Amino acid sequence: MNLKGKQSQKQHLQVHLAKAYSNAKSEEHFYALLQDEGLKLYFRGQQAGIIEGNRKYRLQTLGYSLERIQLLSLDRNKRTQELNRILSKKVSDRQQNNELEQ
Repeated sequence: MNLKGKQSQKQHLQVHLAKAYSNAKSEEHFYALLQDEGLKLYFRGQQAGIIEGNRKYRLQTLGYSLERIQLLSLDRNKRTQELNRILSKKVSDRQQNNELEQ
């Protein structure tokens, strides 16, 4: 907040970004959530940004680098791998128990 108690445009965007990032499950989902918030996205090379009024804000300037956004997909892949590992362990344990009972 500035001295007058108002949020700057940049702070307003950061609130929307934080909300979308916390709910996103992947990079694509993050961008979709931003569009659902009514924000206009633009891409220049690998850099993404938001158009608000007459200004363009790069996501990196707002605290969301490409690496940080890509972590969303990576975290999901790690969770999926961990769940698959646990599931396969349960299946193998169950098979061993069945073999011991016979």
